[in-house]
Amino acid sequence: MLRRLRVVKRLLAPIIKAQICGRPTLSEGAEVLYLLPRPSLTDLAVLSRAAERLEMAVPEHPIESGSKMPVRYEFLTQNVGLLLRRSLMRSCPRRLRLAHELARSGQSIQMVPVSVFWSRAPQHETSLLRILFSERWTATSRLRRLIEIFINRKMVQIVFGATIDLSQLVNSELGVERELRRSARLLRVIFKNQRRALLGPELSLKRRAMSAVLSHPEVTMAIERDALAHGRRTKQSTRLAHRLLTGIVSDFSAITLRVVYRFAAWCFKIAGADFSIRGMERIRQCAQEANLVYLPCHQSHLDYIVLSFLLYREGLAIPHIAAGENLDLPLLGRILRQCGAFFIRRSFRDDDLYRNIITQYLRQILSRGHPLEFFLEGARSRTGFLMPARLGMMQVTLSAAQMPPARPIALVPVRFGFERLMDGDSFARELAGGAKSRETWGDLIRGFKQIRSGLGNIGLAFGEPIVIKDTGRLQARSIANLVLCKVNANLLVTGAHLIALTLLAAPQHRIEKRLLEAQVALYIKWLESEGYTCLETEADACIQIAVRQGLLQFEKVAGVDLVGTSVKGARHLPWHRNNALHSLALPALLALVSARSSLDESPSRLISSLWPLLANELHLEKLTKRHYTRWRKRMRDQNMLDERGMARSAASGGGRGVRLLGRILTPTLERYLLVLDTVNRQQINQPVPRETIEAESMRRAAHLTEVATECVNRDCARLTLEALISTSLLVEQPVIQPHPGAQNISTLIASLVSGEFVDALSN
Repeated sequence: MLRRLRVVKRLLAPIIKAQICGRPTLSEGAEVLYLLPRPSLTDLAVLSRAAERLEMAVPEHPIESGSKMPVRYEFLTQNVGLLLRRSLMRSCPRRLRLAHELARSGQSIQMVPVSVFWSRAPQHETSLLRILFSERWTATSRLRRLIEIFINRKMVQIVFGATIDLSQLVNSELGVERELRRSARLLRVIFKNQRRALLGPELSLKRRAMSAVLSHPEVTMAIERDALAHGRRTKQSTRLAHRLLTGIVSDFSAITLRVVYRFAAWCFKIAGADFSIRGMERIRQCAQEANLVYLPCHQSHLDYIVLSFLLYREGLAIPHIAAGENLDLPLLGRILRQCGAFFIRRSFRDDDLYRNIITQYLRQILSRGHPLEFFLEGARSRTGFLMPARLGMMQVTLSAAQMPPARPIALVPVRFGFERLMDGDSFARELAGGAKSRETWGDLIRGFKQIRSGLGNIGLAFGEPIVIKDTGRLQARSIANLVLCKVNANLLVTGAHLIALTLLAAPQHRIEKRLLEAQVALYIKWLESEGYTCLETEADACIQIAVRQGLLQFEKVAGVDLVGTSVKGARHLPWHRNNALHSLALPALLALVSARSSLDESPSRLISSLWPLLANELHLEKLTKRHYTRWRKRMRDQNMLDERGMARSAASGGGRGVRLLGRILTPTLERYLLVLDTVNRQQINQPVPRETIEAESMRRAAHLTEVATECVNRDCARLTLEALISTSLLVEQPVIQPHPGAQNISTLIASLVSGEFVDALSN
């Protein structure tokens, strides 16, 4: 060992330039014992050169006075493995034990903890090669160290800790073994603090979480129940639990984070992405007082990439992200784990063992102060509407938050605004009846090609955090619905949203260009006055965005410039319309009600009858009189309504505008009427389950394409049925049955949609 040390020392001397941090203060006549955290011949050689420069005793020289210590160094751990090395803690290093014996015999021994770092932290590097071979928390292989010697030879840092007088640690009352454990524990804390000072806190929970989760009493009880239920031995269920947890946990890596961040920054640069962030300061403030749980809407696979990228760029902690098992692809899954993803099943309600493992793992994340991120909707929205909340993860999170230390959690609603819909073609294919395909590397490559064609404006809005201090009295469903309302309240309006809201409301989806520009400009003015953020503030810019995406086609008829939807626009624009529909739901409903030829009831009462249904599906807040009065005044100011509250005639500019506005809600109301009528028809024979109602509604919708505003796809039918059940217009016990009040709502909706649709529906 000493011979090899001297050879390595001579080889490294001409090429290594080390920076020495700190200088130990040694007592005269005391012997020195250097303690290093991990066994490394190169670390020892660099330390020996530094000791010579400081005119201190070198590690390879034996302690004098005839002691039993042949050399002046010791390692606190030992490395196991050849290629993939890992560190194992040594229960009692031999030379540390000998040093204690010498100290008890009266010899003066001083320990000097020393850490050798072969680069800076990855977040402070600019070279991609040096990022890959920067310092990290885990053990370094021999091949990696060889590469580090040549790449980082001028960036070596030697950190000397404060000198420890071993005579002060010797205590005959404790006993030899307790003395040694106390010394080893003190050294571990020192080395951990030295490494944290350079690298920051260790991000990965994998090594600590595995043992903590599996040894938790609730998990051990779940293992015993699983063994009893399936007739297994306890050891078999324990191995199953270990396998399940291994497939779940994330494994943060600061190096991988830095590399992926650089790659993502390059991708966004070539895609011409322009980011707009709202509400970041309130998140910075809230992070100091509570554990953050990010709850974004789920629109595409770019969601978690954009959120993590911007948080990293702004200097905030990267969250642990709950991802579906479908993304755990070879190599990609490992990269995602090292960027914070942990993989879970879509559903685990009936799996007691899996649920307990997930709960305890989330407790580990929250108890250590790490942020968390998951999607309340569970999957990407194919329709553009926010999907109903899936409560599994919310219930588990609230349960995990009850574990001490009792630090409040802050639920952060997050809204995205994408100018371009990345997954639009696949969404349209699935809504047309195609099966959902499993994610592959080919999808990733195709997504990269789409990014190269441009992303445009990307908005990110953080809503007001919901701080929860006592989770025991709260229901997961009420909290989830509140979060979704706040997500929609922070809508970022894109140019595609505005074009879709206007163009799809026109007959045959064609409109005069000047009328399109006027209506879009009006919507921008209205939405900004309501507190929404418009990423584009000019109507012409919105049209140009839609043109660049290939969503529009232009034609000239009798000297009039007309704008219509292209083939691609017919697939993508309904998603954009649905995504922003809630922002104009109230004025659109007011326009529809005011356009009725006779008003037997006041408009406010009719709107109040329909509002709970719309609010449930579109995740809107409770309607107030002030809100209603404000919108009615705006519509009168635009000459859309007369003094009686009736819609202006179609001949006037205001009349055309109010009809375009009202037709925004027509597809939604037609869906409600279709499903309610389908339930009534089925009840004539016998009550039927939910799946039958969905299938029958879609079958009937296929025969109404001539008179319906839009086709009814599977997801929209399911969303409509869910809204009708949630507002108690339909009752599921366990089959679907209509509530007595459903007939009044059907009559009201029938008066607001076209007579042709109502007649066709009744035939």
